Amino acid sequence: MKNFVAVSLMAFFALFAVSGQAQVKFGIQGGLDLSKMEINTPGLNFDTKDITGYSVGLISEFKFGDRFLLQPGLLYAVKGTKYTFVGAETTVKPSYLEVPVNLVYQIDMKPTKLLLFAGPYFAYGIGGKYNFNGDNTSKIKYGTGSGNDLKPFDYGLNFGAGLDLSRFELKAQYGLGLANLSPVSSNTIKMSRVIRISLAFFIN
Repeated sequence: MKNFVAVSLMAFFALFAVSGQAQVKFGIQGGLDLSKMEINTPGLNFDTKDITGYSVGLISEFKFGDRFLLQPGLLYAVKGTKYTFVGAETTVKPSYLEVPVNLVYQIDMKPTKLLLFAGPYFAYGIGGKYNFNGDNTSKIKYGTGSGNDLKPFDYGLNFGAGLDLSRFELKAQYGLGLANLSPVSSNTIKMSRVIRISLAFFIN
């Protein structure tokens, strides 16, 4: 966790170092997330379904020239999935500290601008819970080995589109997780899909 935070801060400081060559804005962002995880275990079939979560945090924007923007952020995000196994419904809701870094191409469509973006995200699990049949709840254990539920570090790709509405930005994005989150090497757990609808407000 300390290493993840340190790398995140170093990335932000590096962006500040080049901000003299760019127009810079800072703001806050909140979003509604619809997510689903892929779970594959030898000999077992898990039919996973979407659950609703959310994301909230800080966003910055570095504008280079007339067309290109760089948008790094620091978000708290709740994701997950649900599935039924042996008659029991299980909901998995891990929470992450997430750092998206999107490259944005903007098209002037006066009086607004169309935003097309893509980029990587990096996330670290900091909490969350399992819920069994709506009654029994346990905390998610992060780590490696059979005594844990998920590996803490996740990464993947985001891509989407949005509208620039002066101080506001309305965006829709698709996130594809690439990391195997299973602490056991024979299994596969991936954040296979996160659809996020977000609204950002820029202070300056």
